[in-house]
Order: sequence, then C-alpha cells, then structure tokens
Amino acid sequence: MTRRRRRGPRALAQVPMVAGALACVVPPLLLGGAPGWSVPLIASLALLAFAAALVTGGLFAPQRRDALVLAPLFLTGVQAIPWPRGLVAFFAPQRLALVAPGELAEDPAFVPLSLDPAGTFEALVVGVAIVAAYGLGRAVATKEGREKALLLALASPVLVALIGFAHALAGAEKLYGVHAPRYAAPALLAPLLNNNHLGGFLAFGAALATGLALGASRERRTLHLLAAGVCGLGALLAVSRGAVLSLVVGWTLIAGLALRRRGRNERGQARRSERWQVLAPLALAATTFGAGAYVGLAAVVRDFEAGDYSKLALAQRSLGLAFEHPVLGIGRGAFRSVFAEHDVSNKLFTHPENIGAQWLVEWGVLAVLLALPFLKELGRGLRSQRLAVAGAAAALLALVLHDTVDFALEMAGVAPVAAFTFGVVLTRGEAGSRRRSRSWRPLLATVLGLAAALAVLGPGVPARRPDALAAALRQAAVGPSAEARVKALAEEARWLHPRDPEIAMEIAFALESVGDPNVLRWLNRSMSLAPGWPAPHLLAASWLARRGAFSQALLELREAEARGTGASRTLLCRFAEELSVTELVRAIPPDVMLRRGVVERLAGCVDARRLEELDAWLLARDPDALKALLRRARRTVDTAPELAEADVERVLALAPEREDARVLAAELVARREGAAAALEQLPARASTTEAVAARARFAAQAGDEAELQRQLRRLRTLAAGSARDLARAWATEGRIEEERENLGAAVRAYERAHRLDGRSNEVLLHIARLAEDLGQLRRALSAHADLCRRGREQSCGWAERRRGRLERRARSKQLPRVDDGDGE
Repeated sequence: MTRRRRRGPRALAQVPMVAGALACVVPPLLLGGAPGWSVPLIASLALLAFAAALVTGGLFAPQRRDALVLAPLFLTGVQAIPWPRGLVAFFAPQRLALVAPGELAEDPAFVPLSLDPAGTFEALVVGVAIVAAYGLGRAVATKEGREKALLLALASPVLVALIGFAHALAGAEKLYGVHAPRYAAPALLAPLLNNNHLGGFLAFGAALATGLALGASRERRTLHLLAAGVCGLGALLAVSRGAVLSLVVGWTLIAGLALRRRGRNERGQARRSERWQVLAPLALAATTFGAGAYVGLAAVVRDFEAGDYSKLALAQRSLGLAFEHPVLGIGRGAFRSVFAEHDVSNKLFTHPENIGAQWLVEWGVLAVLLALPFLKELGRGLRSQRLAVAGAAAALLALVLHDTVDFALEMAGVAPVAAFTFGVVLTRGEAGSRRRSRSWRPLLATVLGLAAALAVLGPGVPARRPDALAAALRQAAVGPSAEARVKALAEEARWLHPRDPEIAMEIAFALESVGDPNVLRWLNRSMSLAPGWPAPHLLAASWLARRGAFSQALLELREAEARGTGASRTLLCRFAEELSVTELVRAIPPDVMLRRGVVERLAGCVDARRLEELDAWLLARDPDALKALLRRARRTVDTAPELAEADVERVLALAPEREDARVLAAELVARREGAAAALEQLPARASTTEAVAARARFAAQAGDEAELQRQLRRLRTLAAGSARDLARAWATEGRIEEERENLGAAVRAYERAHRLDGRSNEVLLHIARLAEDLGQLRRALSAHADLCRRGREQSCGWAERRRGRLERRARSKQLPRVDDGDGE
C-alpha cells in the first residue's frame, strides 16, 4: 500500500506532459486533419488532454490575453447561430437569397449569418481544438516550465520529418503503406500530403528547435540543433517556395535575437560573450541548405523559376468578398462555397491561401481587431529574455508569414500545434498559487462549453461535407421511396450549403433520377453560383440531349467551351454521331481561338466527309486556320495540286516553323522536280518524327544512302527510349525498304517493330504479305493467325487454307511436316 501511494502522485504528475505530447503529435499524423472523420477526433483529443492537464496540476490563472483565443471562437459561434430574418436582413442580406427553388420547402424564419452553415459548424469544431490546445499549452507551461512544454511542440514536426525520410528511403508510394494520395503529388511523402503545408510546418519546427538549442544547456544543445537540421532539410525537400522563405525568415529572426542578447544571461545580467549563439543558427542554416542543395536543388530552383504568383492574385480577387460583406464576413469556413460566384476562373478554391485575406473575408473588419493583439503578443514574445521562448515566437511568426501564400494554419492537424506553442509563449509570470486556486471556475466553464459545442457539432462533421452529401444524394436516388429521401436530403443540403454550386448540381441530378421537374432550375442556380465553371453547362447539355432538345444542348456546350477549353469534347463527339455538321456548328463559340480548338477536337471523332464540311465552314470564317488549311491541302494534293500548293504556301507564310507544312511542300516539289529537290525543302536537322521520316524517304528515292542511314538513326534517337515510338521508327524503315524492293530488310524491320509493340495490325499485314512473297510460308502463317485472333476474317480464311494445304501435303509425303522457313 505504501508503495502504491508513492507511485500514484508521481504518475499523475506526468499526465500533463503525456497529454501535451499526444495532443501535439497525433493531429498532424492524421493526414493533417484533412479527412472529415479526423476533425472531431483531433478536437476530442485536445479537449481531453486539456481537461486531464488541469485536473492533474496544470491549473493556471486566466488572464485578459487568454480572451484572444476565445474571441474568434465566439465570433464564429455568432455566425453559426440562427437569427431572426429581420436581423439577418440588416447585417447580411445576401444570406436570405437561398438556393431559391421554393418547391422543396419554405424559407425558415431563423437563419444563420454564415453563408455556409456547414462550413462554419466545422470551423467551430476546429476552434474547439485550437482553444483546448492553447489552454493545454498554458497548463503544461505553468506546471512544467516553458522549455519542457516547447519540447512537446517540437516533437510533432520532427516526427513528421522522420516519417517523410523513412518513406523516401523505403521508396514507398503509399503513406503508412496503405494510403495512396489521390489529390496531391507530394515531393516528400509524409503525413501532410501537400508540399506547401508540409514545408511550412517543418520550417516552423526548424525555427522552434533552433530557439530551444540557443536557450538549452550544453548537453541538450546538440540534440536540438540536430532536430532543427532534420526539420530544415525536410522543409527544403518538400519543394515549396513559401517554406524556403519561411525557413530563411525564421532563422534570420533567431540569429538577430541571439545577436541582440549576446553577452547577457537569461536574467539580463552581463556575462562573457558566447559567439556560438550567433554562429549556431548561421552554421545550421548553411549546413541545411547545403544538404538540401545536394539532395534536391534542381526541384527547388525549378519551383522558384516557375514564378507562379497566382496565389497573390487569388488573395487580391478574394478581397472583393470582404468589401461585399464588411461587417461580419461571409462566415468562417464559407469561402469554398461562396467564392466561386465571384470568380471568373473554372476552378474550385477552398481558401484564398492568404491568412489576412481569409480572416477579412470570413470574419469581416473584426478580423483586424483579432489579428492586431495576436501580433502584439508575438512581438512581446520576441522580446523575451529566454531565447527558447523568443525562438518559439519567431517560429510562429515564420509560420504566419508562410500562410500569406498558403493555408497550413487552416488545417485541423496543424492549428492545434501552433495554438499550443502560442499558449506556451503567452505564459509569463503566473501570479501565484492563491490566484491559481481560484481559477478553476472559469476554466471549468470553458471546458464544459467546449465539450458541449463538440458534442453537438462534432459527430456530424464528416456527413456535412459537400462530398459526403453528394454521395448521399446519389445513394438516396436508388431504391424504393427514393423521391422522398432525395427531397429530404436535398432540403438538408440546401440549408447546410445554400451557395455551393457543386451541391446545386448534385441536387439537380438526384431530382432528375426521381423524375422531379425542378432539375433545370437547380442547374441554372449552379450556373449563377459558379459563372466561370463549364461543368453546370455540360450537365445541362447532357440532360437536354436526353430529352431530344439538341438545339438547346448545343448552346450549353458552346457556353461550356467558352469557360473551359476542351470541356465539351466528350459530349460533342457523342452528339456528332447523330447530328449533321450544320447542327454541330451551333456548339462552336464565336471566339477565333476557341472556334479553331473545337473544330480540331471534332476532327478526331467525325468521318472524312463531315471533317471536310467542318473545314470548309471554318475556312469560310477564318481563312488563317492553319490545321484546316493543311487538311484541305492533303485532300487536294492529287485532284487539285495548285490549290494544295497555295494552301501550303499560306501556312508557311503564317508559320514558317511548321514542319508538317514543310513536309507537304516537299511532297509537292517531289512530284514536280524529284526527290533531290524535295530534300531541300526540309530542314537538315528536323525536330519532328514526321519531317525526319520524310527526309529519310526522299533520301532513299534520291539514292543518297548516307543521308538515309543518318535520318533513320535520328528517327530512332527521337524515340527517346519509348518502345512504341521506336516501333514506329522501325516500321518507317520497313516501308522505305519495301519501296526500294529490299524485301528481306523490310521484313526484318517490320519484325523488330512488331517485337517492340505488337498492337499494330498494319505491321502484321506487311509481315504476312512480304513473308508470303518471299516464300516464307510459316512466318506468313503465324502473322495471319495473329491477325485472325484479332478479328480479321480474310486472315482467318488464308490461315485455314494454308494450314489445310500443309497438312494434306505432309500426309501425302510431298513435303516435310515442318517448314524450315526457306520456302516450299
């Protein structure tokens, strides 16, 4: 009994550290909180850890600055609560413009201020995790000290980096061996699958570890610097420009802090200068960047050379929403649903990828009032005499800077770690045990309030996401009582995501499957909510075509093509099977470049006669359409060579670099002046396989053996290791040798092409015919048998006749049973 009493309090004393470790380490490992199921799990873990730390000795005295974290959560709650329609009409009149087919249900008397209630509900659950993690950081720092608490925060990015290195060394393509990324292409496979999120988080860890190293004892200094190097190298290997800049800023801030405090101890008293405090960050940065350059410099340089500043433009465009909703914003978590209505692009953006724009759009002008105290407290943290705390503040500032071009802090798995660190930074000089002893009431109220919000909103997070609702709508449309289920689910989706264009499309097709007449209204609503998207127009075109309204369907296809180049190809080719060219051209936009593109896409799925009609229609309106001119020239090269020559000359006058036009010009010259003159029309070192093959063919006709062999070698070189392209090169050589009547060489070239790529029936036909001409009947029989298996009836008949003849002759002893391939 005595032994148990002694161990019990010691075990309880370790609970805050264990709880802090779990709350910091686990969330990033759950794919950063990206899956819907992970969000309530992360919030529950953070809240339980916070409560456990308070109960086991982590009680702290709440102060005014703690309201910094509660204020955003309170504002998000105000946006999520349903309010009377009259009040909403004053603050957010746009919220009353719901997805208006009113046949489903009447508009409610109480509506939330948020333009996307489901997104705001999820933001509240994430807010619970943030507040709990912040409180946990305060509790652990109060009980164990700030340096120990920061070690828990550091464990998270270090573990993420090590997992990434382990996957890279193992050559793994699936995270944890089970999850294959579908929507991301990570340069370093780690729990944060997005390169930018991973790089920013690891840059935060590198700065945090460096600050801990500068404030640590000599024994622990090496381990902290090693952790900083691991995180820094991982940030570089993530191939993210934002991460590199964040890494540079974090280490520069820490070097500046160390330089400013050089020669003073943690109490501000004078002492002997320690140069290593300045040199350590610089040496670490140099070593890390050197290792990163050795491992992956080319990828980082390409990322910088790309010069893509579209994220800054996206943030600028999103500020238009802030001007339209200046007071309370559109609602936390509503950006994904609302922004498409104000964007002319054909993409779906989930965030403006700029933390300032995000707060302004979703919280309105109150975001400024929320941001300034945060920055002020971080500035105070930078002035801390403890280098570990100042380094943590610098790491948070670097992460905020990173979020000006990304949205890592919006992830449910990253934000709690940052909030925990922020809580540690804000823990300064607690007032004493008496004050802490009276702080349990507000802390208890906070825990109970967070628990209530989590219990009400947490379980429904996965089901309220747009992709889950879309899947539920598709499933509800199947089976008995489908109409009632679809309408009930559509009304729920309408209330949760009133301005989401994807939800509007899914509702439309769910209603169509049950025969509801409101399909077109919902598709029109989707078009108005996402004016830059081609998808609603494509869906409307498909729906209209199924009802025989092809004229309207073609107009919708034209609108889709105007919003997304190539979007209408599949439906256009499907319509081309039933409609005439006169009808098809109604789907072609008036814009010159779009018009050419649609005709080229139709060229791949219409027959030769209708393609000729399309080219004539296009050239009547656009005489400079190069590809149509070349197609007309090829069609008239035999019947009207003068017209073909005029078309080729026009193409070369407009685009002299086009080698396909030069090939056609060379063919026209060869007919008049011979192959030697045709060679002069082609570039000596052509860059396309068509031009190289043409030079080889004309060289063979001109009898220039050296030039022929040179071009054949170049043709194989251009294949660049591709088996299919190399097979085409050998097939070209086979045709040239066949024209020169070198039948044996032609068969050998065709055989090589067949071994490299056995899918070509044309190559097999050449082998069969030439082998038969050479008397190699067994080779011809094998080729015809292959063609027969592929469905060519003529080869089946030839093979049967030849096989029967060989068997009869073998039985009569006229020929041996086995043909040696040299003839009969």
